[in-house]
Amino acid sequence: MDEGMLWDKVNIYLDDLSTEVDENKRIWMKAAIGMVKRQDETIDISSGIIADIRDWEEISTKQTRAETIKEFQDIKNWKKWKRIAPALIADLERSEDIANEVAKKHGVNLKMVVDRTRAHFVVEINGRGLEDDELLHRTYKHVDAMLEAWDLYRTWLYGKERLKIVRSKAHR
Repeated sequence: MDEGMLWDKVNIYLDDLSTEVDENKRIWMKAAIGMVKRQDETIDISSGIIADIRDWEEISTKQTRAETIKEFQDIKNWKKWKRIAPALIADLERSEDIANEVAKKHGVNLKMVVDRTRAHFVVEINGRGLEDDELLHRTYKHVDAMLEAWDLYRTWLYGKERLKIVRSKAHR
């Protein structure tokens, strides 16, 4: 199955899932799955953007884009940015935790990654030797996990705990 057909099947799957939810959830479900790519035997699925690090003035004024990407790809560096951009670091930490929780629960390869200047959820599926039906089954399983991760992240994003962090930064 080629990439275009796989992406079409994922969109049909999302449409089928969204028939039982309200309009707001239908909109975010479409945004949750940002891209499906197939390279040889590997299928990569990426979510929409969790955080765009370029949007954080506190960071963009302190270093170049290349330095920022390199810095935020290593989780060990986040600690030093916690005081400067606490909401961003809280978002990255929470999305990392969500990815780990959902991956373990569903037995999938779900991660939160920072690439280019964006953080997002990604899954990688090894499709080597799989018939189309099994490939679709695995893809849908990973899409379900991605949707769960996205929903948990949205709950965090609009929750009281994060709001406290954002407000504390605004009053410094």
